[in-house]
Amino acid sequence: MTDLIWGDQHGAIVALLQDHATSIEEVIKKMEALKGMFLFIPDGPGPLAAFNVLYSEITTKILAEREAGGFQDAGFLTALDLQFARRYFDALLSWTMAEEQTPRCWSSLFAKRDSDGITDMQGMVSGVSNHIHYDLPQALVATFTERGLDPSAGQNGLPVEHQDYDKINQIFFGSIPELRRAAYTDHWQVIFDALSGTLDDHVDSFFVTEARAIAWRESIKLWALRSDRAARDEYVRELDTTVTHMDQVIFIRGVDAAVF
Repeated sequence: MTDLIWGDQHGAIVALLQDHATSIEEVIKKMEALKGMFLFIPDGPGPLAAFNVLYSEITTKILAEREAGGFQDAGFLTALDLQFARRYFDALLSWTMAEEQTPRCWSSLFAKRDSDGITDMQGMVSGVSNHIHYDLPQALVATFTERGLDPSAGQNGLPVEHQDYDKINQIFFGSIPELRRAAYTDHWQVIFDALSGTLDDHVDSFFVTEARAIAWRESIKLWALRSDRAARDEYVRELDTTVTHMDQVIFIRGVDAAVF
C-alpha cells in the first residue's frame, strides 16, 4: 500500500476526511464528494462506492424525516448520526493513510477494486454489516456520553431515544429494496424478485432490524466497560474479528446471487 492509493484523488480524499462533519448536511456533502472522487480512480473501489451511495441515500432520508419533525428527540438522532458517520470517515482516512489501527472489517471492503469481481451488492452488504455491527455500538456509547444519557436500564430506560432509533428501521425498509434491485447481476434474481413479491423486502428488513437491535444491546455492554479502557478495547477488537469473519463470507464469489 502506498501513500497514493487513490491515485490523483488521494490528496482530495485526505483533505475531505480530515475534519469531522458538524451537521447531517455536511455528512451528506462528504459522501457525495466521495461518490464523485471514486469515479476518477482507475480500477476504482466499486464495492465501496456502492455502499457509499446507499449510505448517502439513507442519510438524506433521515435528514428529511428530521426536518419534517418525525423524531421525538431530534438532538439525539443528530448526535448519533454524526458519531456514526464519523466512524466510517475515520476508518476510510485511517486506511488511506496506511495506519495499522484501521479496523480489519473496514480494510476488507476498502481494499476491493472493480477488477476483483466483487459485486455492488456484496459491497453494500459488507458496508452495512461493518457499520451496524462494528461502528454503531461505539457510536451509541459516544452519543450517550455526549447527551448525558445512561442506557444501563436498557431500552426501557431511554424510551424516547429508543423509539427514534427504531424509526430508522422504517427508513431502511423504504430504501434498501430499490437499491438491492439496482444491484442485481443475474436475470434470475430479477425473476425471483418478481415472483416473491415483497417477501424478500421483509426479509431484508428483518435482518437490518435485528442487526440494529443487537447493536443497541452491544452498546450497553460497552457502556458498562467505559471505565476499563483495556477491557473496552479488547471487546472492540473482538467485535472487529467477528465482523471481519462475516465479511469473508460476504465476499465469496457468487454469494450475492445465491443469498441476496
